[in-house]
Amino acid sequence: MGVIAVNTENAWKEQLQRAKGAKTPTVVEFCTNRCGYCQDMEPVVAELATKYADATFLKVDLDVKVLGAVGKEWGVKGTPNFFFLKEGDKVAKVEGAEEAEVRETADKHLLVPEISWDM
Repeated sequence: MGVIAVNTENAWKEQLQRAKGAKTPTVVEFCTNRCGYCQDMEPVVAELATKYADATFLKVDLDVKVLGAVGKEWGVKGTPNFFFLKEGDKVAKVEGAEEAEVRETADKHLLVPEISWDM
């Protein structure tokens, strides 16, 4: 599915509602266009979105005035910030362009356990 750009308040509300009803995890990245660290993380996030195709990846643009309020509501003090959600609930957060930590957190919260059919 790739990374979904969230550029309006309505799009944010719609995606958050979907996350609450979803059985698959959601990753929310809060970023700005002028943030060099956010740009550095783009290929990492794109790779993770491919690796974990069942998860939903949202990129929330805090340059949009109304979405800046959403960032404050979520406790975002700098960018990038990554939130990992299960059924709409926050289960993990990574602040900053910490590639290793983002990958580790993704592995922990996005991997679907393999089902063993052995008896």
